[in-house]
Amino acid sequence: MNLPLPQCRPALMPGCRLGEHPTLGQVLLVPEGMLRVNETGIKVLESCDGVRTFAEIVALLRQQYPAKAAETIENEVGAFLERLRLKRVADY
Repeated sequence: MNLPLPQCRPALMPGCRLGEHPTLGQVLLVPEGMLRVNETGIKVLESCDGVRTFAEIVALLRQQYPAKAAETIENEVGAFLERLRLKRVADY
């Protein structure tokens, strides 16, 4: 699986956004429906504004999860974004 390059600027695709579901809480709304996302995924998506770079997003998460290995955070965030890119939910 290809990880995003450090300088790329992830963003949600048009028509995709975070929203609230009455029973599920915060979800990712996409043109075809919605995706449930865990708390860490929500933090990643909130950071995908098209301005922050992948490296900056990883650095933010490293501050929030200092006990987790930096390489693990980078790999997990990169894999998450790549899955969203393949579903045409995010781009970078």
